[in-house]
Amino acid sequence: MFVKFTEKDYPNISVTFGKDIHTDDEYNHFIQKWTEINNRRNKYNFIVDARELESVSMKYTLKLISHLIQLKCEPVHYLQETHLLINSDYVYNLLQYIFKVITPLSKVHIYYNDQIMIINN
Repeated sequence: MFVKFTEKDYPNISVTFGKDIHTDDEYNHFIQKWTEINNRRNKYNFIVDARELESVSMKYTLKLISHLIQLKCEPVHYLQETHLLINSDYVYNLLQYIFKVITPLSKVHIYYNDQIMIINN
């Protein structure tokens, strides 16, 4: 499976990504689960482990940007912080691209190569 959500430490939600995304169903599962969490209308944080992630097609990158734009238009943002654990140049560059197109919904902490970068919304 492409993504796994764990809510045992709610409001801190662990999101673990696999190597890559293969199908629209995998992408839709990710967005559907995120939407369910957001629709609870309670504040939450994402702890994202993307250290296994190797590739994401541009198709899904653009869909994610579109989803972020929709969320930014919401009057209330329930996502408070995102902590991203990454270890590849590919994922780092992908994140840089996404955040150039749209600012984050919340404060983002990127943990990469023993560095911590913070991007404010």
